[in-house]
Amino acid sequence: MVGNDSEDEAKLIADTMEALFAHGHADVEGPLTPSGCAVLGRTRFALLEVEAELRARSIPFYRRLTANHENESEAVEDFQLALRLIANPRDRLHFSALAKRWSVSAPTSVAVAIPAIEGMARLSSCPCAEVVVRAVNAIVNNSAKLDLMPAFEVLKSYADTLDEESLRAIYEDVAVFTLEWDQYLRTGSPGRSIVSFMSSKALGSTQKSTRDGVGLLTVHSAKGLEFDVVFVAGMAEGTFPDFRARPGPTMEEEKRSAFVAVTRSRRLLYLTYPRMRLMPWGDWRQQSPSRFL
Repeated sequence: MVGNDSEDEAKLIADTMEALFAHGHADVEGPLTPSGCAVLGRTRFALLEVEAELRARSIPFYRRLTANHENESEAVEDFQLALRLIANPRDRLHFSALAKRWSVSAPTSVAVAIPAIEGMARLSSCPCAEVVVRAVNAIVNNSAKLDLMPAFEVLKSYADTLDEESLRAIYEDVAVFTLEWDQYLRTGSPGRSIVSFMSSKALGSTQKSTRDGVGLLTVHSAKGLEFDVVFVAGMAEGTFPDFRARPGPTMEEEKRSAFVAVTRSRRLLYLTYPRMRLMPWGDWRQQSPSRFL
């Protein structure tokens, strides 16, 4: 199925689902329900329009991630690690993970996270380190109610200085993070804090852990699962395979991921892509079908 753009692609997916729920399918015994369906994307960003469309139609869905957040960019991954440390300065595991990424030694004892993160950043030659410090300071130096949006602007400003591949990865990660932050705010959680936001992510408040409704899954998080009906969204060059993949090992990995995606279906498989895509920084791009089609 081919949509005019990502929004139209999402509408086609939702239209097909509703028709299957209402009328079933000759190749599937018995009724089809949301829990028997999944929409897979190469990344979380590829699923944002589908998520919005399902929500608008009140079609129940859940999201399932792997243990890692599956950030596509180093800067946003480092930023998320920093948020975990602000939420829990005694988190030795994530301090060690951030130190390894920045090629520095983790502090031996930490009472307050931000000075420790700043100290690590000063010793690091990683360009993301200084950006992460600016991003977290944009949050904690704000005396008003906690808001992550200034940090997202820091990350996007940094992305604007990079090549288009790196820029795209950061912008897409920030778009997903912004959605999660918005959903957290909509829960009306009292005492808004980094601790409660990160806890809600860890406990699944921004994603259901049960299979109640349509599954919105990245390909990596769909491994080992099967559904009666699977839609693989974003089957366009630059999305699946990923825009950073090159001939050789990275493209072979993309091919293996595509194999995982299409074999999640027990009965019906739909492959979709948009003719045009609105890039996260505002440009429209014409899309060509994925080589995997």
